[in-house]
Amino acid sequence: MRRLLVRVLAAFPLLVAALAGASAAWAAAPPVVQGAARLVNEATSWLLLLVPGTGGSMLAYHALMRNVDPDETNVQRHNSAMRKVLIGTAIAETAAGTINWLSGYFQ
Repeated sequence: MRRLLVRVLAAFPLLVAALAGASAAWAAAPPVVQGAARLVNEATSWLLLLVPGTGGSMLAYHALMRNVDPDETNVQRHNSAMRKVLIGTAIAETAAGTINWLSGYFQ
């Protein structure tokens, strides 16, 4: 392990010296990359709109079913489902918003 570390540390200055003299390539991003970035941006924009509506309708469904059913087991099941819907909606909204923000930042 120590020998490997010594070899890596010995080769690192050579790598830095080789990369220091390299010139940058001034090329435009390929159209595939631009299209993929646009697709990600539009898909996450749609998710930012659809996730809260879907989560709200699922929450309303479980609240209605909890109030209609007198069985205590089903009431607990719907309470658990409501908690899971809230957590899942928050995670999905945060993930979509973060991806949308990052894709907009790197364009």
